[in-house]
Amino acid sequence: MRMAADVGFPLAFNEIGYAYAAGRHGLKKNAEQAKSWYERGAELGEKFCCFLLAQMYENGEGIAKDPAQAAHYFRVAAENGHGAALIFLARSQEKAGDFESAINSYSSAAIMSGDLDAAIHLADYY
Repeated sequence: MRMAADVGFPLAFNEIGYAYAAGRHGLKKNAEQAKSWYERGAELGEKFCCFLLAQMYENGEGIAKDPAQAAHYFRVAAENGHGAALIFLARSQEKAGDFESAINSYSSAAIMSGDLDAAIHLADYY
């Protein structure tokens, strides 16, 4: 996998980051290493790296909680085609009190991926 990362294969960064996050494939669990690999993948627009990095920031998994960074990476993940990221983005926008943006994100998730959860949350606003 490292060879794939060395040549810039985006998904390899996600796989290595996840191996560090979960302590798999003979690697010791290491949140800082996971974050580093996810960041490298995120720079290449790898949607899973962006999503998992956002979750780390949202939950404070091995790093300090940072809602703004979480929202940023959820947005980038969504822009790169990660369907669930829009739901997570909308929830983070709600937590921040940005209800107009949350409605827009729920609407996009409901329309783009037919997400029932998004449609239900959207209905709650009306």
